[in-house]
Parts: sequence; C-alpha cells; structure tokens
Amino acid sequence: MAFLTATATATATPTSAATATSTAPKRPMLERLGDWVDRLSSAQAHVREIAALQAKSDAELARMGLAREDIPGHVMRARYYI
Repeated sequence: MAFLTATATATATPTSAATATSTAPKRPMLERLGDWVDRLSSAQAHVREIAALQAKSDAELARMGLAREDIPGHVMRARYYI
C-alpha cells in the first residue's frame, strides 16, 4: 500500500519541465488555424505555379529565360528570398 501511495504522489506533482511549458503564453486556436490555412493556400499557389510552368514547352521556357530544372527554384525564390 505504501508503494501505491508513493507512486500516486510522485505522478501527481508536476515536474519543472511540465510547469515551464504550461506557463508559456498560447495563441488562440482560431489564430493558429488561420495561420495554417494561410500557409496551406500559399503552398497550393506555389504548386499551381510550378504546374503551369511545367506545362509549357521548352521553347516557351527558354523565351522566359528558364530551363525546366530551374522551375522549382524560380517559383520558390520569392518565398525564401533566394
């Protein structure tokens, strides 16, 4: 019985790591959800732009100054400031 009491007491007291994470300010759920939706729509826009460029012929890409292998870097340049 003493073992059960000691175990229950040990698990009931929070550790310093758990206390530190629980006191951190948290952003509202809707704000986090909105940020996630923004990131998702941005990623989808990049995928659509890559697909549109990949659908072009090599001659069209050359007129734009692009090679087929440069398409992802060209599209992502604006996002990552490359």
